[in-house]
Amino acid sequence: MQQTCICVAADVKRSKELDSRQLTVSLKKIVEQLNQDFQSGILIPFAVRNGDEIVGVLRSFPSGYRAGMNMIRSASKTGMALYVGMGTGTLDHPEATVHTMNGTAVVHAFKARDDYLKNEHPDAKSWQFQDPGESAVFFYQRNFPYQAVNALIFAILEKRYRRTGKQNEVIERIQQNPELSYEQIGEQLGYKSPKSTVSYLLSRADFQLVRAMEESLLELLEDWQQRLEKEGD
Repeated sequence: MQQTCICVAADVKRSKELDSRQLTVSLKKIVEQLNQDFQSGILIPFAVRNGDEIVGVLRSFPSGYRAGMNMIRSASKTGMALYVGMGTGTLDHPEATVHTMNGTAVVHAFKARDDYLKNEHPDAKSWQFQDPGESAVFFYQRNFPYQAVNALIFAILEKRYRRTGKQNEVIERIQQNPELSYEQIGEQLGYKSPKSTVSYLLSRADFQLVRAMEESLLELLEDWQQRLEKEGD
């Protein structure tokens, strides 16, 4: 029986304008972190391909989404923006590499990235940002209302891209220290009114809304994987 999976295929925007040595170093660091963070669910480890691509395959659809978001965050810290294609389906040979792999998940991911994002397909125009410095994501799966997934991903990214440095700093502290209260987080950051300032920043950042949208998206992806496993690709 073929393994259902999700392929994530990213390409650096305007990579020819970047310093090649620094590009290689940055991509290798991102790959190392991805393989460490998602090691338990990886089918084909993330690797750099063709000098400016990152490609990998995971078992869990929700994990694939998380890996794509991690990829975008890591790339932004080095001044890079990405085209990220996500495709679900099956993998023909789990023992393959990013250079030899095949299967519907792989085909769908590269179609999402290259045909839809990079070639500016009309169906993907609504999900790209005007700022070329922002990463863009497209999800594709035939025989599935994939645009619903793209709408959610776009809404999540749009909210995140609008956040200020202070808002991102607070959110990062909360995610790294979930056991701490808002007041404790605010005290760490030196705010005069710790609890109220953190609450205000989170509200302005639509923190709870984005988290709810993301939870809804992950639930949808998990449900889709269960259905796909029952019905076949």
